[in-house]
Amino acid sequence: AGTPEPQREPSSIQTNVEVLASDAFEGRMTGTTGIQQAAEHIVTELEAIGAVPLPGSDGYRLSFPYTGSATDGGTSLRLGTDGGPRWEDAESVRALSFSEADEVTGPLVFAGYGIVVPETDGFSYDSYATIDVTDKIVVVLRYSPEDVDQDLRAMFIRYAGLRFKSQAARQRGAKGLLVVTGPRSPNAGAMVPMTADTAVADSGIAAASVSLVVAETLFDLVPDWTLEEAQRELDSGNPHVAGFEIPAEVTLDAQVIREQRDGHNVVAF
Repeated sequence: AGTPEPQREPSSIQTNVEVLASDAFEGRMTGTTGIQQAAEHIVTELEAIGAVPLPGSDGYRLSFPYTGSATDGGTSLRLGTDGGPRWEDAESVRALSFSEADEVTGPLVFAGYGIVVPETDGFSYDSYATIDVTDKIVVVLRYSPEDVDQDLRAMFIRYAGLRFKSQAARQRGAKGLLVVTGPRSPNAGAMVPMTADTAVADSGIAAASVSLVVAETLFDLVPDWTLEEAQRELDSGNPHVAGFEIPAEVTLDAQVIREQRDGHNVVAF
């Protein structure tokens, strides 16, 4: 087919940016009404400049599969290998949306905030600098150190996302990751919702959020340290505050159910 006659004058670059970034499109996340509205706008603009669909395609849209949502399928955590306490309710332990669906067993190690910041302007921070987490299950605090100045806070926040933390643990050989919202953090003890991560594809490590009650039960096994004391030391942002082993072994059975959906890209030439 030949190039169609434009139906109207195409919009300016500024107008297109303003439309696509507008609140009406609600961020244009995959699978939402906003992304469908954005696609309709883009198709209209493509028609206005005389672009046509790809040969053999059904209009301007090409489908692709994606993981639309993740739900917990019954994650559990057991302390010890013989008769220890077991948590299996969603208010005590809950898989993170990007967790690998897997059962892993290993000794525990506390890695502070689980943050790794590459050297920047003479400053670097590595929660794993003095600990070995190979084949272990890592316990980390959610968020980042609380008592630092604004510049340092901004630097920490860049690397404080849970995916960053899971990747840092996995790259150092960890089998699993447990995340707790510490007693000195905003929303102390709050569980991480399954919707907290919008890219819900498997990250390659079994990962779960645990409640403050569960975390404090684990820390009861640590001589001379409470979870709150450990967090207070870390909240200074001092890069020399080290993690430590928790003298226990746990089994994390992370169960994640992922829903597959179809989305559409807009393509023309």
